[in-house]
Formats: sequence, structure tokens, C-alpha cells
Amino acid sequence: WTGQALAWRARGNGMNRIAYDPWVKKDDPRWADCKVERAETLDELLPKCDAVSIHVPLTDDTRGLFNAQTIAKMKDRALLLNLSRGGIVDEQALVDALKSGKLWGGFTDVFVEEPLTSPNIFEGVPNLYCTPHVGPRTEEGEGKVSTVTADAVLNCLNGN
Repeated sequence: WTGQALAWRARGNGMNRIAYDPWVKKDDPRWADCKVERAETLDELLPKCDAVSIHVPLTDDTRGLFNAQTIAKMKDRALLLNLSRGGIVDEQALVDALKSGKLWGGFTDVFVEEPLTSPNIFEGVPNLYCTPHVGPRTEEGEGKVSTVTADAVLNCLNGN
């Protein structure tokens, strides 16, 4: 459960946490272990969150999951972080939401077409932070990728 690592880091920084995972049952002990509020639906979660971090595989069900309609349900001036796979967030919808001010920030290291080349639709978009999708490349890296990602996100959210 990749989100579990982020939940622990966020808890350590005094953040309230809410999560939605349709594949993790309501009585799964991980909810209590992480002290995370469980949302019954994505629609329940979105308007409550100042930041939404996506950690899902790319499947037929998740492709385009965060489109213009989904983003419209998010809290105004929220952050959207896609650290999972390209194609889950509609890239044009993300750009439009950032340009309009609906979202305060976007963070991604995944794109529909990788590697990201120039020119692209992300160039010049305010408050959009793109990094290369390199993932863990060593045995040690595999163990640390969640921690490093969570720390980087929290540092950014805390203005560091």
C-alpha cells in the first residue's frame, strides 16, 4: 500500500489524512494502523482534501480517472499529485485547472508519453512541477522511494 508510507509521513507532520481505496476492505487493519479516515467513495474524498496524492496502477478503470469532471469536484486551490502512472490524470484537464486557478499546484513524475520532450503542454503552466519518472533503479532505491517521495512532497507543502 504505497499511500500508507505517505500517510505515516503526513501524520508525523500533524496533517489530517483521508484515503479512498476500493480494493482495501473497510475492516482491513491498515486503516487503523495508519490512523487514516476511510472515504467510502472518491466523490466523498475530493472536496475534503487540500492535497490529493494518487497511487494507483494504470488499468482500464483508472485510465482518465482524474479528468475535468473529477478535478472540478476537488476543493478549490488544492494540490494534485500523480506519482503513479501516466494516463490516470487527463493532462489537458490538469493544465486547464492550474491555469484557471481551480488547483493551486500540480506535481507529477509520470506522463502519457515518456520521456517528456519539449515542446509539451506543460511548459509555462503556473505551479506545475514535473520531474522525470525514474523510479527505483537499485535494490536500496526500491526500499527508499516511498520515503523520499513523501519527504519531498511534505517539504514542498511546508514551503521548503
